[in-house]
Amino acid sequence: MGQVTVAHAAAPAPQPLRFKDEVFLRDRISTSSQSLARLLLGKKALLTVRELSELQLTDQAGNSIVQLLWGKVAIGVARQRMRTGEIVEIRTENAIAAIRGTVVVAETLTPPGAAIPVSRVHVLSGYIDVTTPAHPGAPPVRLVAPSSVTVTGDSIGVPVRLDVVTRAALLSDLRPNQPQHIDVLAALAPGEQTRAGALGQVITGDGTGGSEPVDPQDQSANPADATNPVGQAPITPVASSSGVGGAAGGSSGLPFTYTNQVVNIRGDFYRVPAASSSNLLTDLLRSTNSTLTIGGDVLQVNGSLGSGTALPFISVNGGTLAAQTATRLLNGTIGLSGSLLNAVNASLALTGPALLDAQANSQLTATGLSPLVSLTGGSLALGAGTSGLSLNSNSAATLSGPFFAATGTAIAGSSDFVAIKSATLTDAAASALINLTGGTFQLGGAAAGFSVSNNGTASLMGGLLSATGTAVTSTADFILATTNGRFIVAGPAAPLVSLTGGVSQIASAGSIFHLVGSGTSVDPVSGLPVGTDEPVQTGGGFLDMDGATVTTQRAVTVDVALLQATAPLLNLRGGAQLTTNGNAIDLTSKAKITNSGPYVALDASRIIVNAGALINVAGGSFLQTGGNLINLANGSTLTINNGVLLAVSGGSIVNISGALIAFSGGGNVVNVLNALPFINIGGIPVALTGGAVASNVSITGVPIKNPLLGVITPNKALIQVNGPNSKLTISGN
Repeated sequence: MGQVTVAHAAAPAPQPLRFKDEVFLRDRISTSSQSLARLLLGKKALLTVRELSELQLTDQAGNSIVQLLWGKVAIGVARQRMRTGEIVEIRTENAIAAIRGTVVVAETLTPPGAAIPVSRVHVLSGYIDVTTPAHPGAPPVRLVAPSSVTVTGDSIGVPVRLDVVTRAALLSDLRPNQPQHIDVLAALAPGEQTRAGALGQVITGDGTGGSEPVDPQDQSANPADATNPVGQAPITPVASSSGVGGAAGGSSGLPFTYTNQVVNIRGDFYRVPAASSSNLLTDLLRSTNSTLTIGGDVLQVNGSLGSGTALPFISVNGGTLAAQTATRLLNGTIGLSGSLLNAVNASLALTGPALLDAQANSQLTATGLSPLVSLTGGSLALGAGTSGLSLNSNSAATLSGPFFAATGTAIAGSSDFVAIKSATLTDAAASALINLTGGTFQLGGAAAGFSVSNNGTASLMGGLLSATGTAVTSTADFILATTNGRFIVAGPAAPLVSLTGGVSQIASAGSIFHLVGSGTSVDPVSGLPVGTDEPVQTGGGFLDMDGATVTTQRAVTVDVALLQATAPLLNLRGGAQLTTNGNAIDLTSKAKITNSGPYVALDASRIIVNAGALINVAGGSFLQTGGNLINLANGSTLTINNGVLLAVSGGSIVNISGALIAFSGGGNVVNVLNALPFINIGGIPVALTGGAVASNVSITGVPIKNPLLGVITPNKALIQVNGPNSKLTISGN
């Protein structure tokens, strides 16, 4: 239309270009004023050339190249006609746009006589990778429709989003004034006519883009080659034994890279379908200072996915990421050599079942020693019903490193952070499963920090949580094991929860540790029917506090369960303070606890119990210790407001081989405030209530060790025995 000329390499003199003329490689095409050219390139692309433009067609390594010398062009590529891995490039003096089935507009903007070239690239459908000729090895900038970027000299600018009005104006000078020849579309195979027509409509229409149909059978073997509607990232790699697309390593087109972009994706970002197998040697996603909004999951695996890279599979540096899950396994298998997610100063918001969700016989294996999920700064917001880690339905996760680490991150949720139900978690890391430094960790409502249930098992070498200088806040039970769920800690000295510094309010309406069983049998020592389920198996203690301050309702609750301990359940040092608003250690019904050492150990620290007992043994429970019950050292203070140190009721039995209290280091204080009447048995004030008599209590030996190293409030009951069948023995060895 108008005056269009072509200069062939063999005959460089310009000649008029007419309808149906063929164009060849190295042809130079020019348009005059008020002229427009539309070219069909290799039956796979429609190229529109604006007036006063000039370009040359070349080929390099089998890829088609449109070298834009000046002016403006638009190209729509029908990807079905392209070979696997093939691309079409638009090149200007200082920019390269790699196209794999999308709609792109490119223009040169260099003012006359300017020494620095300026180009601009716009993507209207799908996405492209933009680089500069001066930096051929640099990572490309991923430009997702509808957006635009300006390249000045060797510098790629910040991508900007194109609204409908801007897109329409952009295409206004690329529309023909006369009807286009239908022969152009007819030249395509029948299966390509609809796609090519749609590409042409994007160029000649109103610029809204996104109208290109996607054939459900037309799923690219390489997700980076997939053609998708506007804002839709590539998904669904085809199964291949050697990797995505059958290419060795399976890394062609990956990772997806976004820098200073706004990306909206309606569905899952990347999906491995059922009965398919993908093996990658690269990571999946890198986002820098971008806003990524994903309607589904970042990664969903229904088949099998493996990655051999040591890089984080998903990395977010600055910006935001919103999705349902970071990774969801649905009867899928994933194997990682590195971490799954690394985020630095980013805001993450997840609304699905979990940050990492495994269901329906899924398998996760991570062989790297780094945390599977690592956050530095920024925030993690988990929506209603969203966990950090959820394993269920016979799924299994095997980790060589911790699951989660965060430094200076604000974490908030309202569901269990780690939930294992009818599933198995195995972690060989010597450190805790969750490691927090600074920041906040806030769980609202009925959320637990960690829960195992329905025969679920968490087998750990380290503990569950290690927090340093972190403000931890929760309402309900923090560590919950129920319905045959089990926490197994193989590390000989690893406590379940370790807190260093920080001020926290944990389980304000529950227990920091709540162990619930169901099966019972008669204990051969006490003769009581007690729990046989063992929800926690550990060689370390439960709560270890170093300089931390914690307020809770109860610290430990055991109900119809067995606990065999070898370390203090509560171990405080370095100026730590624990305040409970109920019983600190509470055996509520048919519980059995044995410990070779003390249950409570304080070193230059403080415990305050409001309206309860330090240790309450009730409902036909049995407590036994091979040493002292309580150790206080180096100026520690134990305060009981309106309660006692030890309460025994409901036909329960307590056997203490050592002392009730052992002091060391000097300056220790025991304050007990109550109005219970008492009698002295073995030198200890004991309140006998509910039909209990003195013969129910036997206190011999030395019940208070090193009494000169501590002070006990005089004339207050230290122990309460309630009920005719409740019994206490302190041997004082």
